[in-house]
Amino acid sequence: YGSPTGLDTGRSTSINLPGGVCLGAALVAAEFTGDGFEDLAVASPSEDILDDPTHGADTPVGVVHILHGGPDGITTTGATSVRRQSDETASDVRFGRALAAGDLDDDGDTDLIVGSQGFLGEEGSGPGAVSVCRGATGGPTGCTRVTYAEHLAGLGSLAVGNVSGSATPEIVAGAPGGYGTPGRVVILQLKGAQATSLATSTELTQDSPGVPGSEEDDQFGASLAVDDIDRDGHDDMVIGAPYENGERGRVTVVRGSSGGYATSGNYTYGQDT
Repeated sequence: YGSPTGLDTGRSTSINLPGGVCLGAALVAAEFTGDGFEDLAVASPSEDILDDPTHGADTPVGVVHILHGGPDGITTTGATSVRRQSDETASDVRFGRALAAGDLDDDGDTDLIVGSQGFLGEEGSGPGAVSVCRGATGGPTGCTRVTYAEHLAGLGSLAVGNVSGSATPEIVAGAPGGYGTPGRVVILQLKGAQATSLATSTELTQDSPGVPGSEEDDQFGASLAVDDIDRDGHDDMVIGAPYENGERGRVTVVRGSSGGYATSGNYTYGQDT
């Protein structure tokens, strides 16, 4: 834990949860429960191996555990869990591969955003998905799937911000691709009083106007950060591509604007910058 002099190695907590598989593959800290203490959402995307009606036997479905914070730090006591929305039209794989947090509906409660990886391989792909688990006193208790789409296959990163300057934040999802599929970033604008329905979806690749780069299999979108870097009132997207430039890696900054994202003035950072 932190202290007035920095990290205190004498105060630490090791977290183990029964049944967790790939526990900690994604993490996000936020005040989910309304008690004034930061909580920790911990993904376990290979937990709950099921005979899934869409994807067959031994499908890693995934679970996200919410550990409550308090005056002594994070505890597993009273931990809660959320799972994918299950229905006949969609079936998430590796729910929890990416996590983010933000107040999507401007109600004062922090919402948990969960990405499902789907799958992407030499023999084909399966849709990735993004779900919103609405904040509430005591923490989220269920999730609503916002989108389930092939262009999110292999989803690996999530962020929340206001790229277009709209009244409410957007969800930004990165699907880094692979196996000949180019990486992409998808901006999801939401609608509805609870911000759990998809209004529009805008996709960026390195072939999009104003987005630098052209390499395939460079994992564009493997990591994401969103913030107003240039202080113009629109959040900007910082996008990692670890296999760009002969696997030396590169970071691309795509500026936000009132039209959704800027098609000029974007720039990159590499090891030669």
